[in-house]
Amino acid sequence: MGHGLGGDQSHLRHYAVQFVNSGFAVFSFDYRFWGDSEGEPRRWIAPSKQVEDWLSAVTFVQTQLSSSVDAARLSLWGTSFGGGHVVTIAAKLGSQVKAVVSQVPHLDSRLASSLNLLNRGMLGNSVLGATSWADRAAEKKNGPYLYVPLAGPTGSLAIMQLHDTELAAYLQYKGLSIANSSGSPAQSASWRKFVTRACLASDPAMGTYSPIDRIHAATAPILIVAAKRDGLCPYAAAQAAQRKAVNATLATFDCCHFDIYNAPWFQQAVDEEVKFLLKYGV
Repeated sequence: MGHGLGGDQSHLRHYAVQFVNSGFAVFSFDYRFWGDSEGEPRRWIAPSKQVEDWLSAVTFVQTQLSSSVDAARLSLWGTSFGGGHVVTIAAKLGSQVKAVVSQVPHLDSRLASSLNLLNRGMLGNSVLGATSWADRAAEKKNGPYLYVPLAGPTGSLAIMQLHDTELAAYLQYKGLSIANSSGSPAQSASWRKFVTRACLASDPAMGTYSPIDRIHAATAPILIVAAKRDGLCPYAAAQAAQRKAVNATLATFDCCHFDIYNAPWFQQAVDEEVKFLLKYGV
């Protein structure tokens, strides 16, 4: 199991409990620079390195845990940015993967980026771009690095531009109730949990990372769990991915991106995922 943009494996525990209770063995991990994993600078979203981490996690399960689990019955589960990664990994590993659950996935950077840029506005994009390049310059000197909010209202400097309903769902998911004017959760003592390196905005990999381009190479059955009113990972990308895939099922929920982590959508989505994994992953 792999987490999404700006998350860590602690956000996956309530999912893991559901899968374990359904008879599955679960292995989750943090990407480098995040959560309990090592790596500097902290909170750096690097798509290519996260894909490497996924491959390392799969290898670890297949080799180091082979006496405890049946590695021949390997399924992948990822959400949001991780939902795109599992598509990429399934395409790379072919028959080694039995089933894939891709929840509210990042699939098409072109579509997602254009929507994000539109929501931020010309002035916001200019300021964020300047901050991003300043962070890249700091990287050459080994810091200090510049950080921006992960999520915030449209027009802010936040990486994830959220309309009111989406922002409310995000704050509920994070266990918060308010946000300050910059979009950072105001009542959080551990504020660093809600920021990311500014260079993400100018990372070429973020502009080209589109797992939908490789989904046709994935042979395992894929369940795409999509939010119809998703303002981050557009529903249209999920529909297009299903059409391009060899064997994909699209489960649609009439909610926004972060609603899928909250009641009642959380349990409804998990029930569909368990049903799918019991059919294809065992």
